[in-house]
Amino acid sequence: AYARVADPDGGDIEVAEEEADDLDVAIEEGKLVGDRALPPAHAVLCRLRLAALAVLLLLVVVPLKLVSWAASGASAAPAVDQQQADTMPVPLAPPLPPPSPRTPPPPPCGYPGKSLSALSPPRWCYHLDGNATACHLAFVDSPSSSGTLSRRCTYAAGRCKLSSGEGVLCPSPPSSPPPPPSPPPLPSPPPPPPFQPPQIWTRHAGKNCFWDGNGAIIDLDPTPAPGVASLEECKSLCVATLLCEGLLFSNQGQCYRKGDVQVGRCRTDRRFDLYVYVLASPPSPPLPPFPPDSEAVRAINQRFRSGGPSDKLTEVGILLHQWDGLEANDEMRPYKMCVEKCTTLGREMSGRVSAMAVYQGLKDRPDRVGIPLPFGNRGGLVLDGAHVTLECLFGIDGASYVSDDARRPGCTRTFCDRAQMQVPNVGLCGFAGYPPQAWGPADLKLVLETHRGHGAPYTAPAFHSGYNELVLNARKLNEQLPHAVSAFFLLRGRGGEYEGEVTDDLDRGVVIDVVRAHRAFLAEYHLTADEVPLLVLDPMNWERPFTPYVS
Repeated sequence: AYARVADPDGGDIEVAEEEADDLDVAIEEGKLVGDRALPPAHAVLCRLRLAALAVLLLLVVVPLKLVSWAASGASAAPAVDQQQADTMPVPLAPPLPPPSPRTPPPPPCGYPGKSLSALSPPRWCYHLDGNATACHLAFVDSPSSSGTLSRRCTYAAGRCKLSSGEGVLCPSPPSSPPPPPSPPPLPSPPPPPPFQPPQIWTRHAGKNCFWDGNGAIIDLDPTPAPGVASLEECKSLCVATLLCEGLLFSNQGQCYRKGDVQVGRCRTDRRFDLYVYVLASPPSPPLPPFPPDSEAVRAINQRFRSGGPSDKLTEVGILLHQWDGLEANDEMRPYKMCVEKCTTLGREMSGRVSAMAVYQGLKDRPDRVGIPLPFGNRGGLVLDGAHVTLECLFGIDGASYVSDDARRPGCTRTFCDRAQMQVPNVGLCGFAGYPPQAWGPADLKLVLETHRGHGAPYTAPAFHSGYNELVLNARKLNEQLPHAVSAFFLLRGRGGEYEGEVTDDLDRGVVIDVVRAHRAFLAEYHLTADEVPLLVLDPMNWERPFTPYVS
């Protein structure tokens, strides 16, 4: 039999009758578990288990809850800030530029699936002989006019060769557009006008020059030049005429042009005035740095600065000899002088040595703009006054080739007398006439003093005026070699260039190379270039005229 009892959760429970009483009690005491009521012992045990479970839940759940509360508290303030930030206006970012079109990659070259790198040059296919697999996978890239041509290697009969097929052409990438054309260059400034050297005319009053040894080798006007009415017109005509170096202007207004003028040989004639012109040179370019002077070079320059009129050849400055054709007939040894049967200017004569004395004090006269020399394009020798013998001297160019006295070649038979220095109808003895009368060696100082103050006006080299002439004994000079020669020299031109390295305007076709002659001299006498140097003489330098030659 079954009985229905009230369920504490609502509804009825159907139980057996014999259990109904116990079940009612259990329900009253709240001990119903599942669909059955528990006995009292079981109820106590259940309560203990529930209590333990509750404690366990407290130990686990409560700490987790505390951690959750802490995390929520830490994020509370940022949440507020974020909320405030959400309410603030945010500036809009600028729009992004449109993406640039991507440049397509260059087309592949060669053959895909290769296991070897490109071989270059083509002969490298041969290195794969005997390896058919590697050869079939190899290729060669070579440039062509249209790009890069890739050709495979082929294998046959144990040899790897370059394929003869057309291959694969890889076009060259398109070249960048050409740059815009450059603007045309600005027009360059016009060049400066060419330097026009001023004309410097020197007047020699009462001088008449004409051919045949009378001061003018070239007569350009045997008769007066036509159509000339003034001195200035005569000068202009001379400047425009080739070979004209001077002019004669008569007291009747007649114009005669002259070439190769030698003022010292002109005749005295009051009917004429001689005008000789030179061109003022442009400023010389800066000279290159000179090598350091040797002791010999310093000594020569010091002799030039300290020299002057004296009765001793060692004190008159520098003795210069320029090549004149009276050297020995040996082009390699012009430092040896001809002694007998010498020839120059078509004459046969005995040997003599023509020299001149130069020193710094000559510049004290305003007209001497440079060291006076007979030739502007010839080298020569610097002689040592202690080892040469003076035969005679002149205050001008002595025309020594005309005089051939057997005792003293190059000198006149009689000498000037200091008691009668003025020669009637000639002028100062030894300073005028053709040929002039010579002075003896005993009057060396007197002649040099007179030349310093009253010598012929200076003219540029080749005009044969302004210097003195000393005639030396040729035989005795040869006997005193090598001591008679202090140095060899050539000239520095007005533009800084060398003049006289080679002299080729002498008689008999003789050519003298001063550099070779200097080397021959050093070799013959076992000397060095420091002992006997090769120098460059700058006629415009009055302070240090001699500097070492640099090839």
